[in-house]
Amino acid sequence: MPKYTFKCQSCGKEDQRYHAPSVTKIDCFCGSKMSRLPVRLLGMDVTELVDSDRNIKWKQDQEEILRERSLDYFYEREVPRLINEYSLKVCLEEGWLYYDDKGELQVRKKPPQKE
Repeated sequence: MPKYTFKCQSCGKEDQRYHAPSVTKIDCFCGSKMSRLPVRLLGMDVTELVDSDRNIKWKQDQEEILRERSLDYFYEREVPRLINEYSLKVCLEEGWLYYDDKGELQVRKKPPQKE
């Protein structure tokens, strides 16, 4: 059973108890009823347990982490292969090749955002 916070309207006392989700009011010590308060999240670092055996958690910014990893993989592994398949013009337009300060042609090994 989940733990809920209840608050009395007459005396203002708050109490936390384990109850079934269907329970919305309980008796207070002053004789009136205590109402269940809405659930509060304690912070912005909310995680969801994905694998309880290995204690792996899913973070809110997991999608951004996966996007960065896929970009890193693309520039480290796929770009060298794609340079051999496509023409110089296409590689320069896509940003896979670039000219450095000395005017030499270089292969981009990191995403342009990280350089």
